[in-house]
Parts: sequence; structure tokens; C-alpha cells
Amino acid sequence: MALRLYNSLTRSKEPLHPLTPGIVRMYVCGPTVYNYCHVGHARAYVCFDMVVRYLRQCGLQVHYVSNITDIDDRILTAAAQSGESARAIAERFTQAYFEDMQRLSVLRADHHPRVTDTIPQILDLISTLVDHGHAYFVDGDVFFDVTTAPQLGELSHQDPEQQLAGARVEVDVRKRDPRDFALWKSAKPGEESWPSPWGAGRPGWHIECSAMSIAAHGPQLDIHGGGIDLIFPHHECEVLQSESATGKRPFSRIWMHNGHVMIDQVKMSKSLGNFFTIREVLAHHPPSVLRFLLLNTQYRKPVEFTPEAMVEASKALLRLQQGTFQLASSASAGVTEASSQWAPLAAAIASYTTAMDDDFNTRDAIATLFTLLSAYAQDAPKLSAADATTALAFLRRVEDVLSIGLFATPGSPQWASTSPLPAVPSAIEDAEVMRLLAQRDAARARRDFPSADTIRRQLSEAGIEVQDVGGTSTWRRR
Repeated sequence: MALRLYNSLTRSKEPLHPLTPGIVRMYVCGPTVYNYCHVGHARAYVCFDMVVRYLRQCGLQVHYVSNITDIDDRILTAAAQSGESARAIAERFTQAYFEDMQRLSVLRADHHPRVTDTIPQILDLISTLVDHGHAYFVDGDVFFDVTTAPQLGELSHQDPEQQLAGARVEVDVRKRDPRDFALWKSAKPGEESWPSPWGAGRPGWHIECSAMSIAAHGPQLDIHGGGIDLIFPHHECEVLQSESATGKRPFSRIWMHNGHVMIDQVKMSKSLGNFFTIREVLAHHPPSVLRFLLLNTQYRKPVEFTPEAMVEASKALLRLQQGTFQLASSASAGVTEASSQWAPLAAAIASYTTAMDDDFNTRDAIATLFTLLSAYAQDAPKLSAADATTALAFLRRVEDVLSIGLFATPGSPQWASTSPLPAVPSAIEDAEVMRLLAQRDAARARRDFPSADTIRRQLSEAGIEVQDVGGTSTWRRR
């Protein structure tokens, strides 16, 4: 196979050589189900859906696993604010996630493990790390000892000393090293929890994916995917704990990371308030248009999302749909005499294959479709029904991978149309900054440093610089 994938671990394109010939073990980090998914989430799952579809079309058997994080700080916060149970919130937004993905033509993974169903495997993995000297227990919490993992920094390509400097922003004095991370968190009053050898609690974020991946695939993967923002710390921590527990390296042979969705050159994020949920977008546009926009850029590159970009995507997709519709008419009513193979079709097939084999370059693959249908518009009067039928068969193969509604018919739900989106949400307000700072101060007072760190990161992403002087926090906009 000529297929080459960019590996974030080696920062180079590599051929795909599965551990078991013909079988690809693939894991992609799934959603944390505390709210509706936004367009940034859609980018990841649409892109990796495309990857799975293409690999299968190439004749590979893909065992695809994508998890559901259904217990988490954000879910517990949402439960406390709404009065619902954490389980009720997680179940409601899990179903919403699957509904959104179905509308975007994202196929279900072969397995969607949930954290709350994987607690025994998580406990076994943590116990193994403790027994092997890679983790330690303090006051009901279990931490991974990063000094026992020489591969620290390999995936993120960060100097461990730089990681140390960043970890000292919020220091938990109970840790042996500021970079150590939680594997098990002791339960706070009223929180959902599970019994463990270290007391009632719940898993840390990073250990979940290692446990679910190992349970589904064994100690090693062929492809691990997720958003580029997960490289550090989440995927880095996965590598450390997985390889330390199993003794197998590498944990994943290839690491794939999709680029962000951007608004005005700023990452789309719930913490910034500059996001559109999938449902908001699909209230104005057919799902095919959003999927087209997300795939009309190679998966590793950022996508600029604006109302204007959606309108342009609608116009572009409509041209493809109209061309395909007209080609289908030629296949049924074109001249019937035999002809030599239509040269533009042979060129299109070669160009499409080259683009997709080059790290799934869907941008160039879609450009091939425009070229082909433009050639058809010129050659239609002399095109034979046989050539038109062969061209349609090629477009169906492309549609099976991209699923952008090429074969939609006028007036159908996937037929492209143009409607403006509402204005982009405004930047974070002063009142919201003060509310988050109050939450952070409360977290620091009860020594809940992970929550305090999370809030500080949210504010930093929103362009807010927080300074701690003594026991007082001050802030300013960058």
C-alpha cells in the first residue's frame, strides 16, 4: 500500500504497517459528555470517520474504538449546578452526541466503552503501576511518578524541564514531582464514587483511555487519534502510564492529531465562549455542508469557521451536487456507442488516490472532483453512457469515504443551501472572569489544585493573565 500517515511521535510521514497484517487497531479519544458537542468536536470525529472509511475501502479490517468519558470534573460541576445526577447528565448528552454524529454521517465505532463501565480495568491498571513502582498513594489519591518514565516528553517533544516549569504554576505539595498526575482521585462529599484499595473515589482523566484502549486492543495500537490539543498532557500521560504498565513500546505505532477549528484565528472552545454547537449550525445548514467544510481542509490543518465560510462551502458543495446530478442523467440518457476510456476520469482516479494516500489529503481529493465535473460539463454532448456510468461508480467510491452528499437530489435534506449563521459569540465578559476567579480561589482554598489549574487554563485561553500575589489573585487582559 502506498498510504503514508503523518506520525506526531516522529514528526514524519510513515507507511502504515499494522501489528497484525491486514488488521488496524485504532483508538480515538471520545467526548466528555457534560454538554452538547460543538463544531470543534465535529472536526475530530468527522476526520477520523473519513480515515476509518478509507482504510476499510483499501481492504483493511479496522477495529475502531472511541470512548465516552461519562464521569469528570465538568460533569460533576454541571450536576451540582443543575440539580441532576451526574449519571443523568452523562446519559442525556451521550445520546445527544450520538444523534449529532448520525446527522453528520459519522459511523458508530465498533465499540464505545464508557468510563463508568470500565472501573475494574482502571483499578487493575492503577494497581499494576503501583506494584511496579510507577505510582504512589497519598491521602486517598494515587499519582503517577513521572521520574520513573524515561520516555517523558517524547510525544509532545517538550523538554522535561519546561514541563517542570509549567507544572510549578500550581503546586500540589503532596506530589513527589510537580509533573506527577492523578490516576485516582478521592471522592468529595456528595460526589459519585467507586470503592478502591485506596478508598472511595473516581479515575483521573488520563488513566481512563489507557485502560479502555488496552481492554479493547491489548497493549499496543496501530493508530491513536485525537485533537492536537490532546498531545499534551493527555496523550503524553497515556504513553507514560500504558508503556510503564505493559512494558510494551510504542503504545501506539502512529499518533494522528487533527487541527483546531478557529474563529478569527482563535481556537473554538467552550471556555472562550466562541463556539457554535453542532445543533446550532445544523439549524441553518444541511449536515452535508458542515461535513464538506470540515473535510475541505487536510485534517492536520486548522479550519477557519465563520458564517461566510459556511456560505462559501454551501456554494461549492452545490456545484458538486449539481454536477453529479447531471452526470447521473448522462448515465441513463447518454449516447450508447462505445468509446475509449474518458481521459479526465482516469486522471481523476489517479489524482484522488494520490491525495488520499498522502496522509488523507481531502483538500486535494475534493479539488479532483471539481476538475472532473468541469471536464464533464465540456464533454457531456459526446460522453457515452458507459463512460458516464464508470464516472458515477468512481464518485460513489469517493462518497463512501467523504460522505458529503454528492448524490443528494434537489430538495432533499442533504442538498446544499445557503442561510446565514448568527453572529459569533462575544469574547469572555468581565463578570465571567470574576466568576471563574472566585471558583478558582475556592478550589485553591480546599486544595483542589487540578480544578484550579483547569480554570487558570480556561482563562489563559480566553486571553486573561492571572497573577497570584500572596493569597490574592489579580488579572488583566493580554
